[in-house]
Amino acid sequence: MGRPYPIAKNLKGYLEASGFENIQVTSKRQFCGPWSKDPIEKRIGWFGLMCFETALEAYGMLPLTHGLGKTEDEARGIVAAAWESIKNRSNHMYTYL
Repeated sequence: MGRPYPIAKNLKGYLEASGFENIQVTSKRQFCGPWSKDPIEKRIGWFGLMCFETALEAYGMLPLTHGLGKTEDEARGIVAAAWESIKNRSNHMYTYL
């Protein structure tokens, strides 16, 4: 859509350009579902799953319809398929924060 995605490697520079100093950057895994055997990671995964339940439609519809030219029904289908994939405990998905 012609806009930069604010990935983590750019954030420190944005903060420095705004006048912040001594910035420390850390990266943590955000689990997308309760698939981990570790109890803490499993709990984090449950919270991640709850976030994704609402975020998929909220963040997916505009880029799918306006950016990729999908119809609303096509976009909802893609969002629904993504949600089913995330809920599937065989898929061990995570992202970095």
